[in-house]
Order: sequence, then C-alpha cells, then structure tokens
Amino acid sequence: MREGDFHPKTIPYRRRASLELSQAILALYACGVSTRAIFHFLEGIYGAFYSPESISRLTPVVEGEVRAWRERPLDEESYAVFLNGTFLSVRRGQSAKEPVYIALGIKPHGRRETLGFWPFGAEGESTENWEEVLKDLWRRGARRVRIFITDGLPGLEEPIRKIFPEAEGQLCVLHAVRNTLYKGRRTDREASAQDLKAVYQAETEEEAKEALRKLRERWGAVYPRVVAHWENRAYALLAFLRHPEPTRRYLYPTNQLWRVSEEIKRRTKVVAVEKLLYSVLSKGNAAGGTSVAGLCGN
Repeated sequence: MREGDFHPKTIPYRRRASLELSQAILALYACGVSTRAIFHFLEGIYGAFYSPESISRLTPVVEGEVRAWRERPLDEESYAVFLNGTFLSVRRGQSAKEPVYIALGIKPHGRRETLGFWPFGAEGESTENWEEVLKDLWRRGARRVRIFITDGLPGLEEPIRKIFPEAEGQLCVLHAVRNTLYKGRRTDREASAQDLKAVYQAETEEEAKEALRKLRERWGAVYPRVVAHWENRAYALLAFLRHPEPTRRYLYPTNQLWRVSEEIKRRTKVVAVEKLLYSVLSKGNAAGGTSVAGLCGN
C-alpha cells in the first residue's frame, strides 16, 4: 500500500469507470431502475459515490457501440423479416408518443436477429419512413428476403415491391382476426371466430379459399365490408400457405415482434431512447448471447 502498488479490481487504475460498470448501469437502467436507485446500489455494493448526474454521464460510453451496431453489415439472405412500429414516450421539451420502427429477421437456418431500429422523431408513422427502413436494410447488405410479415400498415406493399421485388408480403392474420371480431356484434364473435379459424388453419390455399366462400355465404350480408376485406386481401393474408408446413405457424402472426415491442415499452423511460432500445434489442442476437431481458429476470 505505502509503495503505491495497490490497484483496485473493480475500477482499473487511472480509470474513473470500468466498461463493466457502465454496462451494469445501462442494464439496470433498461430494467426500469432510476438513476437515483442506481446511485444507492453503487454506494452500497461498491462503496463509491456516484451522483445521479454522474451516472447519467456514464451512459455515453456506449454511444459508439450503439452506432456501430446500428450500422453493422447484414447477411445477404433472410427467410423472413417482421416489420412493426411501436410508440414510445420521448421527452423533447415535453413528453410525447413517437414511433420507433423495428425489423426482426429469421435466417434460413432459423436463427432470429434484430436487424435494426429506427426512431423517426415526431414525424409519425408513414410509408415514406418505412421506405427509408427498407433502403437502410438494403444499404447494409440485405438482398434476398423470402417474405415480409407486417401488421397491415397501408402503403407498405409498394416500398417492399420497389426495394425487394422478389419478396412476398404476409399480413398478420391475428391482427386481421382481432379487427374482424372487434367490428362484429358480441353475440356473433364465437361463431365468426370459428369460421375465420377455418380460413387461416387450412392445409392448402384451395381449402382456405373454400373456407372464405363459406364465410361469404354466412356473414356476407351481415358484415359485407369485413368479408370483402378478407377476400380482397387473401393473397397477402394467406401467403404463408405457399411455404413449407413446419414454418407456417411462425409466418402468419407478428407475435414475436409484438412481444419485443411490449418489452421495450415496459423497460424504456422517457430519456435515453436509443441506448435503451439497443440494450433490449441487440444482446439476444447471437446464439447463446446474454440479453438485458435475461439480466432483469425475464
């Protein structure tokens, strides 16, 4: 000690904060822990004083990592890509809901990878912004996508055809079912749900089209617009039937991406949106990788 040869292990010599410490702070923050609570945690565990302001200043350590991850090259081929937008509370003078676009890829061998996230600020959700998302995927190396799965945003089909002309488009069937049942009378919901199930649980396109014909016979006079929507959009609602049977149940719902969006909403605060999105979305990409969700006990 007197010789000056003592060097702490928690924070390396001549460094004010370790990379591990900044990662721990970011993980705690992403779990919903306030900077003040993190301050008390660090004081109790490390015996060191870090004010909430100091903790806030530590998180820029990872900004370069966030930028590198968002700009990383992508594999040329994905079997499927899920596209979805979620609204988060962001404070720019005052708190407001702003859209963040997310793309989740499924590789030909089945591995999932979050391809990126795109916050567009107060511009709102639009076809033009989705086109920028698709252009960014192409710029980073994505070239072949078998099928895009979306929740039915109007106008998204054209950008997909423009940038990935060989890809199919699949609308989320579960979104369509929920919208259909919501528009119907409560007394009709159970029966109409069974008739819709016959459509999207068909084994072949021919069986699905026959189920649609029966849907028209039973409900066409009662709910003409709803039935017409299923008939007019059948090419996109039933695209999954043109794929191998083992993969179909993964292609017609957007549940995987919906769960990710809900996790983000639960963890993110009204500040540091990009860093928190990165912490939630990036860590689970690699096989066997540790995610912030895992650190938070989920």
